[in-house]
Amino acid sequence: MTWNYRMVRRADGSGFALFEVFYNDAGGATAMSARPATLDVTAEEGPERLIREIELALEDARTLGVIDEAAILANAKARDADGTGVQLDSGTGGAHGTE
Repeated sequence: MTWNYRMVRRADGSGFALFEVFYNDAGGATAMSARPATLDVTAEEGPERLIREIELALEDARTLGVIDEAAILANAKARDADGTGVQLDSGTGGAHGTE
């Protein structure tokens, strides 16, 4: 499974937020974090790591553009219907790219 930060257009039309979006092997967006991304790091990782995360999120947002929450939810519903779904935790974490 791969993931990246994406600007997501809320299904109810209320606005946009930055989420972690997860993709299947075919590249379809099939899940997203339960809440908008929270960029935080441990004390050991330090401020430099936080700056890298912010830069990564900004680069993804600029290059990947907006995706509709409704499309992700529809893909998730189809994924769950065929029994291949996974339950994702809320929040952020994991390595950018492949988990």
